[in-house]
Amino acid sequence: MSISDHAGAARSHVLLRLDESAVRAEIAEVIATDETLTGLTADAVTEADIHAACCTVIEHTDLSEERSAAVFRAALAAIREAERRAASS
Repeated sequence: MSISDHAGAARSHVLLRLDESAVRAEIAEVIATDETLTGLTADAVTEADIHAACCTVIEHTDLSEERSAAVFRAALAAIREAERRAASS
């Protein structure tokens, strides 16, 4: 499907995804890097712990500035794309 197949259709794009498997990998890295952080091993942190932590982080994180900046950058990029298209016509 080409870009022109979507002409006029408003679409949404995922800007950030918090993947629990990435959090699991980061836990192992953090514990290995800082032995003073906890006496727990990475295996002691359950999937339920990770899920609850992700939900808490999402609930308390405000990405409105990042979203606004991304919208602005996308608007500028779209203008430049239209200018390139107009110049090649």
